[in-house]
Amino acid sequence: MLDLEKYTFIDGKTSLSESELNNRFWALVRRLHALELLSVDWAAAVAEVQNHGLARINEAVLPLLDSLKSDLDALVAQGSADLAGYAAEVDGLIARGDAAIAANEAAAAVFMAQVNATLAGLQAVVATLCPLDSTGLVPEALLPIPALPDVAPALALPFDLMGGLPGVVELFRASTGWRLNAAGAIVSVAANVPRFDFDAAGAPLGLLVESAATRLNTIAAAPVAPESINVSAQAYTLSFYGSGSMALSGAHTATVVGAGPLPRRVSYTFTPTAGTLVLTPSGDVRHLQVEAGSCPTSPILGDGGQVTRAAESVTVALSGIDFNAAEGAVYIEARTAPGTSTYQILAAIDNAASGWVQVFRGASRTINAQVAVSGVPQAALTTPVAIPDSTRVKIAFSWGANAFRVSFNGGAIIEDTAGDVPTGLTTLRIGASNGALNQWRGHIRHLAYFPRALTAAQLQALTQ
Repeated sequence: MLDLEKYTFIDGKTSLSESELNNRFWALVRRLHALELLSVDWAAAVAEVQNHGLARINEAVLPLLDSLKSDLDALVAQGSADLAGYAAEVDGLIARGDAAIAANEAAAAVFMAQVNATLAGLQAVVATLCPLDSTGLVPEALLPIPALPDVAPALALPFDLMGGLPGVVELFRASTGWRLNAAGAIVSVAANVPRFDFDAAGAPLGLLVESAATRLNTIAAAPVAPESINVSAQAYTLSFYGSGSMALSGAHTATVVGAGPLPRRVSYTFTPTAGTLVLTPSGDVRHLQVEAGSCPTSPILGDGGQVTRAAESVTVALSGIDFNAAEGAVYIEARTAPGTSTYQILAAIDNAASGWVQVFRGASRTINAQVAVSGVPQAALTTPVAIPDSTRVKIAFSWGANAFRVSFNGGAIIEDTAGDVPTGLTTLRIGASNGALNQWRGHIRHLAYFPRALTAAQLQALTQ
């Protein structure tokens, strides 16, 4: 029984004395201790299933063999005179017996394989998602979001722990993409498949969401000869892996020295004059990439021509979750992208894209939380200081009529007490703005949506 009434606190009435708290926590500790005593003996479970399978085989096969032996004995007793007449029948019985034995053996093998696969899968899930620390508890670092008493999210996406996306989340990317795996190797990811990226140390970074990018150089994997590309007077970024160097000449002159072998990567941003840029490699240069823009994007592989990686679009239909049109809150943990463009973390929009709730990083590198109704801003909350590039940030944003508040990295609450909430919101865009633009160009580690407004204390607790 839950006995919820025994644990209910009533403001102004419930005593916070030593006796009262000890009584309540004793009951909680007793229940938790009962759970800790539970354990599963996997070896015993496997042995039990195997023994059960063998017993079922014996029950099915041995009676059949005994029956066949009895029939054969009877046939032999009838004498050699009748043996020829019954030879065909004997052959038929033997064939049916062999088929029955083979069928039972095959069924048993399939059954045992399924059991062993299921047990192995359960063990892998437990080991991967719930590794226990020395105290027998799940480490806090692996919890998807900080716990809030009595508040459950309607959508929880711990991207750094996921190998795929749940059915309510739809991802579209019209081309192959690439990512760094936990072993430090660059691997390809098929179109419309999420990219769960890792850092150089093999730690999970979360879901990678980027805008489209084109690699301008045609030889990338291991260039050994100079290559010329046409450039205009705008920002470009050159990047590569390896301990060699790249000499730039023509439209721009510089020498870029590598940072070391995979997964170390060096990048160099420059603005050339319009004309021809000559790239001359020296030594170990891998996965060379020259692209327009002021920061490097993820590696784009493939030699023989310029290669374009399409933009990602990640969406959730709000009709598919417990969405509250009157109020709500989001928790986001992400890693900021380099550069001074506007990069969107999240946007909840209507079909006309005129009403929205959004969180983004602006050109001044501040994080912004905004709400608009029919294109008219209702609330605009901004971090007091810029957030540096490639920095982990936690954001908790709550909205409701005349009650907008946000906390960044556990800091003081920033709020606005006047404004309406948009109606008719239909779509949640993750890592992009209205029209699937302004992609985050970075990693989103965790995202959660709560179908209710949160208090200032709860927002700060989430982002500590």
